[in-house]
Amino acid sequence: MDLVSVVVKAGSPLFIGLGKVRRGVHYSRNHLPSWMVRGAVGAAILSEFCDFLEGKDREVTCSSCHKADGCLYNEFSRTNPVFSDATPIHEECGVAAVPAPSFAFKCKKCGWHGSLLDKFIDALKSGKELWRANIACPMMQEQRCGLVSLEPAEGWLCPKCGESVPVESLRVAMTAINRARGIAEEGMLFS
Repeated sequence: MDLVSVVVKAGSPLFIGLGKVRRGVHYSRNHLPSWMVRGAVGAAILSEFCDFLEGKDREVTCSSCHKADGCLYNEFSRTNPVFSDATPIHEECGVAAVPAPSFAFKCKKCGWHGSLLDKFIDALKSGKELWRANIACPMMQEQRCGLVSLEPAEGWLCPKCGESVPVESLRVAMTAINRARGIAEEGMLFS
């Protein structure tokens, strides 16, 4: 099996929708799913090499095409390629980030992030209730932070150095304002 690594750089902002709309806000993903990468690669191959798609010869199908022997699309289909998600890259390490596990935490005060799974397991084994287990930031003594400063780590982590990998995102909201009343108005056109 051959491994092909591709770096995707967006020339303009992308909206990769989740399909969820809450209160008029369309939520976006923070990565490209594998099915989307596969579709983009297939579409690029077809648009580049296939005469049938371009409308040059509508009578030709893939099986009767004169390029069938060296057709990159047919070769691509025969090999059954496997795609993985396109995830952010940690610039310093040059490594693709991985999703943060559900048991990863970060400290809002000092910036520490890591796993506290071993402390949770010890607390459960000893029969303590989790809120009494004194699970706090490991840097508590040096940085003067504690339990209240911990929050679940979300997003992406670099597997090489463990640093958090930020994903740039921008939310644009447009609301129609009724000029006469000076409030937001539903069903109005923007002007």
